[in-house]
Amino acid sequence: MSTFSPHPIIWTSEKIRRLFDYYATYYDNSFFSTQFGRSIARYVSKHISIYEKSILDFGCGTGKFLEILSEFGPKKLFGIEITDSENNKIVKWGGVG
Repeated sequence: MSTFSPHPIIWTSEKIRRLFDYYATYYDNSFFSTQFGRSIARYVSKHISIYEKSILDFGCGTGKFLEILSEFGPKKLFGIEITDSENNKIVKWGGVG
């Protein structure tokens, strides 16, 4: 009988970039970004009025959450993402409003 013994992953900046790039290809259609993201946006809008406000999202990834927030009438939306993946469309999008 053999036992499974995983070896530790040595995280490099290249491995982290590849992991986030891979995840970004699926993020926009995932449950989190659609259902859970909408739940968070509704909760935030109940407690903080974002209507006619400017919003900055650090670590915005593909910008999906900003897209959801745009339905609540903010004046401007901006996203900053440090990864350089082609899947992070927000870098090209730049903002709404």
